[in-house]
Amino acid sequence: MKRQTLVFFVLLAVVALLAACVPGPAPTPKPAGEGIANPASENCIKQGGKLEIRKDAKGEVGYCKFADGSECEEWAFMRGECKPATQFSEPFAYCAAVGTLDKPDSRYTGPKTPNAVVTGVRKALGTKDDVPLQPFVDGTTWRCANGKVLACFVGANLPCGEKADTNKTPSAAIVDYCKANPAAEVVPAVVTGRATVYEWRCKSGAPEIVKQVFQPDAQGFIAGIWYEIAK
Repeated sequence: MKRQTLVFFVLLAVVALLAACVPGPAPTPKPAGEGIANPASENCIKQGGKLEIRKDAKGEVGYCKFADGSECEEWAFMRGECKPATQFSEPFAYCAAVGTLDKPDSRYTGPKTPNAVVTGVRKALGTKDDVPLQPFVDGTTWRCANGKVLACFVGANLPCGEKADTNKTPSAAIVDYCKANPAAEVVPAVVTGRATVYEWRCKSGAPEIVKQVFQPDAQGFIAGIWYEIAK
């Protein structure tokens, strides 16, 4: 009887050892990058902000939006360079903080057209010193793109305040113009609209795109008429 009991316990021990040696299921591998937290994004949410991911020419950029309607580029917010409803009186610090905006918002409290922006536009255009300053003050528009200051001078009716028109369908005005001018080599800008990126003509009374003459930038404005302004 004792021998049978001993054999039983020996077998039980062997079974237990074998069970311990059987490998468990392999963990499911996670995709590369998954689970790696972005500290700037986490900081935004922790501070009560709402994270919004936007795409620009450099890829995806995170913005932290706040209840008061203001927003900060997530890393600028984490570094303390931008805060909810923080106000700025000069354009360079403002754009560095907000990242990308189509036009200045309530956080910018400086002059509508800052002197540094006017000076930068005149320099970009190669304007001579004896050319009057006031037309540039009145006709210059500026915005923020990737933390930089960009400016446009309206000059000969350039569409600084409009996004590029990439529509390949002719407008009613272009259609009517071609009916009245069936062989026109060029449809004038006053008809096409100055924001179109295409050169149009009329062929047998129908509108036709000749070629694309402008390119939109990452924010949708006509790239060739905007200049980065150096601090």
